[in-house]
Amino acid sequence: MATLNKKVGDATRPDGEGSKPIIVAHVCNDEGRWGSGFVLAVNKRWGEGPKAAYQAWHGGYLSQLEPGGYNINLGEYTDFWLGGCQLVHVPNRIAIANMVGQQGIVGDDPTGRPPVRYGALGKAMEWLRLQCRVYADNHGVLPEIHCPMFGAGLAGGNWEVIEDMIQEIWVDPMMGNIDVTVYEFGG
Repeated sequence: MATLNKKVGDATRPDGEGSKPIIVAHVCNDEGRWGSGFVLAVNKRWGEGPKAAYQAWHGGYLSQLEPGGYNINLGEYTDFWLGGCQLVHVPNRIAIANMVGQQGIVGDDPTGRPPVRYGALGKAMEWLRLQCRVYADNHGVLPEIHCPMFGAGLAGGNWEVIEDMIQEIWVDPMMGNIDVTVYEFGG
């Protein structure tokens, strides 16, 4: 039975790194902007590769990325849209999941609505769950998902709602049965 673990730490330094396949999932906006929040930690840990892959995906020029350039490899991905998801493989059996679950950025919506879009986030999470199942079918091991408390910071979402989504979409044995570790950054 899968578990949802919570711990203080850094999601870019996942427990078990190198010994098992791990997907580090986070929320991205639909504007191609990459410059604040968790992505700064991604840049610090893995360099410009995940950013370049995300921006090429947003801009429609993924085919122009040099294979293996930036020390990354593209995995599976959907078309770029609100609700889409992209896997970017980095060293040590880790893939970054860029989930487009945020429309614009804080302050863009004239009504003051936060950028998180739960429906879009759910679609991205469901696609990622399916990719985990495909990986398990092909490699005999189910990846774990490690993540920050995504969607609740700059995206403005309610963490309790997002945590319920994680439980239902990824952890529930009838859905994903995937072990998930959520990191609350602690310095």
